[in-house]
Amino acid sequence: MCLSILAEEGLEYFIILYKATLALSSRKEIAQLLEKENPFQNQYAFAPHYPLPLYNKVKLLEQEWREASGLGKLHVKALFQQFVYELLQQLYRQGIEPLKPDLVSQAVAYIREHFSRPMALESIAEELECSTGHLSRLFRSGYAPNDA
Repeated sequence: MCLSILAEEGLEYFIILYKATLALSSRKEIAQLLEKENPFQNQYAFAPHYPLPLYNKVKLLEQEWREASGLGKLHVKALFQQFVYELLQQLYRQGIEPLKPDLVSQAVAYIREHFSRPMALESIAEELECSTGHLSRLFRSGYAPNDA
């Protein structure tokens, strides 16, 4: 797959890769909540009406990340949470609904791509970043791909 972008001026973009870790004391409860509604697994695409607050937060986030040590890492986490809040707030104001991932379709695609290798439900669930119980329930309930 190839992506070509032509721009008259320079194009600047940021990719933020983030994987949340849950606190041990509340891991089970939060994991159950995130199975029902997890904004970090939804797919968003939009042109923000107010890009400058997002841009400023990302630039500050990048600057702090490069310089941070100790207490600075905590500041980076706080800046990231501010960025996520601003992003979700703009999505809400613009009436943009996220696309929820279709885990069954993704599981089927994964199985088709890797059918020649031995695999277990645990490895598929890990790849899709969901619990084995949740994925198993989707298949057992007769959930068909693209059903909502």
